[in-house]
Amino acid sequence: MTPESDRCYAEPSICTERPACDFPWETIEAGKPLVYCCFGTQSLNYKTAVEIFQKVLIAFGKSSTHQLVVSAGPFLDTLAPFSRKGLFITRTVPQLELLNRANLAIIHGGLGSIKESIMARVPMIVVPFHADQPANAARIRFHKLGDVWRAEDMSPRYVLSQCDSVLDSLTISKNLQTMHELFWTSETKSPSVRFVEQFLQTSENVTQRCTSRN
Repeated sequence: MTPESDRCYAEPSICTERPACDFPWETIEAGKPLVYCCFGTQSLNYKTAVEIFQKVLIAFGKSSTHQLVVSAGPFLDTLAPFSRKGLFITRTVPQLELLNRANLAIIHGGLGSIKESIMARVPMIVVPFHADQPANAARIRFHKLGDVWRAEDMSPRYVLSQCDSVLDSLTISKNLQTMHELFWTSETKSPSVRFVEQFLQTSENVTQRCTSRN
């Protein structure tokens, strides 16, 4: 047996059956680029999360050509004063549905959000905090699926200009379409399911042989 023959690369495995989450879709203005910002379910553990949320909100507060939705999680009360027309701040959002409408996602680089953005063909700007996020961000940059930011660079001018650069990039759009197709093919084939079934069947056969010998 070769080293690769007992190895399986799993599909994206995106859970689509999620609890319902109300969202005021009427606040989304048609024809204006929609930017979604979220730092995941562990954002309370990121020391600079509030600061970066604020940098994003201040930047988009100066723009009349974008609209921003922020999933603030535990920081809702702190960030709520930034809310105004074009800046919608809430505790949670129906992320899959929102990504299907978004033009750009500003995320922390968690693997779940990356996979979901790719499946929705949404370009990403990653602001990594820790753990696997810097490495995930490096892969986004390598495959040209978006950009990576450092907190110290995030002036309002930088945030808006870099967002427009990513939104306007034909290279990023093309690469996202290619990666989306790869993800979709893998998701529909579900190779990990067959691998687990084969493993269980093999294990059962081995167990039966061992039992019969005893």
